[in-house]
Amino acid sequence: MNEMVRTILHDNANKKVRNAFSELLPAALSKEIVRQCHIDTETQCNSITKKERVALIEYLKAVPLEVSGLLGKEKAVVSSGGVVLEEIDFKTMESKVANGLHLVGDVLNINRPSGGYSLQLCWSTGSVAGEHAAKWALNEQNKA
Repeated sequence: MNEMVRTILHDNANKKVRNAFSELLPAALSKEIVRQCHIDTETQCNSITKKERVALIEYLKAVPLEVSGLLGKEKAVVSSGGVVLEEIDFKTMESKVANGLHLVGDVLNINRPSGGYSLQLCWSTGSVAGEHAAKWALNEQNKA
């Protein structure tokens, strides 16, 4: 954490400290953390003292945050949970439990950040599953 804060302050030397942590924290939270550390939010990063930097580091390591509510299901994003990966043949995306069932994308228990990763997961697994589901269906049809 110490090195990260030093780097942020160095790389943003001419910015106000409240704006320097934008890659790490939302703007409103960054401003409040700076205030909680008794640093003037208008101070430029190149003017932060060692004492202030240490205060920022210590606060960031143990910032007390309380969840006060949720945004509701309209804004919800799920990035974990789903079918256990050991139950899937990844060469075909077929379930090892239910013959002929091909599983893809967000139904799989793959933890990932949001922001396009789910789309790529859906496209990649969907391509594999589609190819093998078609082969499976033809094979079943030929058995009949």
